[in-house]
Amino acid sequence: MAADKRTPLFEEDFADDAFRDRWVLEGFADLMLGRDGDMPFLRMATTRNPENPKNKQSVLWCRQRFPHDLRVQFRAQGATANRAIFYFNAVPMPDSGHETIFDWGRPDAEMTRYAGDSRIAMYTVGMLRDDEDKCNLRYIGGTISEAYAKLKFEPYQQASIIESYASAFEGKPDTWFDFEVRVEGRRIAMDVNGQTMFDVEDRGRAGSDDWTWDPLSEPGWLAFRNFVPNEVCIAQLRVSGR
Repeated sequence: MAADKRTPLFEEDFADDAFRDRWVLEGFADLMLGRDGDMPFLRMATTRNPENPKNKQSVLWCRQRFPHDLRVQFRAQGATANRAIFYFNAVPMPDSGHETIFDWGRPDAEMTRYAGDSRIAMYTVGMLRDDEDKCNLRYIGGTISEAYAKLKFEPYQQASIIESYASAFEGKPDTWFDFEVRVEGRRIAMDVNGQTMFDVEDRGRAGSDDWTWDPLSEPGWLAFRNFVPNEVCIAQLRVSGR
């Protein structure tokens, strides 16, 4: 097997509470450390906003900014009924006037703060969806944020899809899955347990001719998104560049 010549950029094993200095939580979640044998992990259990019970989402961002072309590897375990999502290559839009995605707050982590905000754009991928057979790779926010406001939920869902693929979860709440997400130029690919789920080119348009975007190309941030009443566990996060 050929040696991996990629440049290591970041590692997170969630071995102790020092991880909190490297991550930013939006919304409400209990972040608990655990251990499976010799492997430490983070359990992210989303909780309701005590001031607004209808608010039931959370996003955990890594503070470090990464180059556009990268490989992200991690292990994940989802509870039954989970709908966890991975955010990556998140960037402030060039005309937003912001240098980072943390220049403004999203304390409630509502979806409109991401999909409906023209200041931020990102790719999202469903991880271990237990509520549907298919998962999706999407572009959200940015130049199609207006679609989120104008279209009903299902039309927007279709307008933002780059590729769909089968969920790997298959009703296995006690199983660790190995994820690898790769971005090289306009090419985006994801493997789960060594099996390629998709390998596609973002051509800047999918689902609808009315809503278009330019493929993302700038350095950005990554995050894990979760919803009440679900929890997701993350372990052995590794990020490398070209």
